[in-house]
Amino acid sequence: MNTPTSSSDTDHNVRMAFGNGLRGDIWDKFRTRFNISTIGEFYGATEMPVALWNYNTGSRAVGAIGVNGALLNLVHGSTVAIVAIDIETESILRDPVTGFCTKLPRGTPGEMICKIDENDIGYAYQGYLNNEKASNSKLLRGVFVKNDAWLRTGDIIRWDADGLVFFQDRIGETYRFKSENVSTTEVSNTINILPFIADSCVYGIPIPKLDGNAGVAAVVLKNLETGSGVGVEQAMTEIHAHLSKSLPKFAIPSFIRVVQALEYTGNNKIMKGGLRKAGVSSDLVDDGTVWWLRGDKYEKFGNTDWDSLTMGRAKL
Repeated sequence: MNTPTSSSDTDHNVRMAFGNGLRGDIWDKFRTRFNISTIGEFYGATEMPVALWNYNTGSRAVGAIGVNGALLNLVHGSTVAIVAIDIETESILRDPVTGFCTKLPRGTPGEMICKIDENDIGYAYQGYLNNEKASNSKLLRGVFVKNDAWLRTGDIIRWDADGLVFFQDRIGETYRFKSENVSTTEVSNTINILPFIADSCVYGIPIPKLDGNAGVAAVVLKNLETGSGVGVEQAMTEIHAHLSKSLPKFAIPSFIRVVQALEYTGNNKIMKGGLRKAGVSSDLVDDGTVWWLRGDKYEKFGNTDWDSLTMGRAKL
């Protein structure tokens, strides 16, 4: 999608793009550019007893990982649940009185869990080879009734009242900022809509004396200078204006870091480890590439700003 358009983009006989992980922000752009009318998006894992499917030909379910009508909603109602979690500890929340988990209402994001037979767990879930500890960490007991068994997916999912299922984030990717949960996937998808953004990676980093983590968006710019000139400054203005209209205030990243490129794994997932480790300190980040949110605009972030932030003289 970041390569120049070509007359050969539609010179093919492909009738369906099939797979998983197609980002919602490029879904329709991809379909239009390459003239592929049908998107076959699925969600599942080898250890899961449930899979979701979105056979998409229109605009109703763009970005969804699953579409369920009345029948499937009824079937999945007893085998799949969205439950509340503690983002910081990554643990399932339980009622202090009953000890059971809290099932969330439709439309509220939480971890998706799948029902398995408590009398024959190995039938649906074989776990990880020679790693009993990791295998058991995915299992939950006594979730809604005594001794029942459920499997953790590790994914934060939003299942709305219309039967549309959306992937929000992987647990461990979502971070808390001032007592609010921020979905890195949602923020990144919102940023990527801007035409001058080639790609982005959103993550949280710890800041001294801050409640939770501060949001950082590492962005790759296209058709703009990547130094500290007017092009980047204009990009920061447009990014803030767009995010202010599209996201709640707490979800707007505190920092924007301009990078030349992002690192990817073999299956095209962005590698966040190095970005998180670098944070926004000029000791690890090139000077002039980090901007921070001050009031209603992004400004250049430097050494004196970092000192003010860590010593408590400045706040996010």
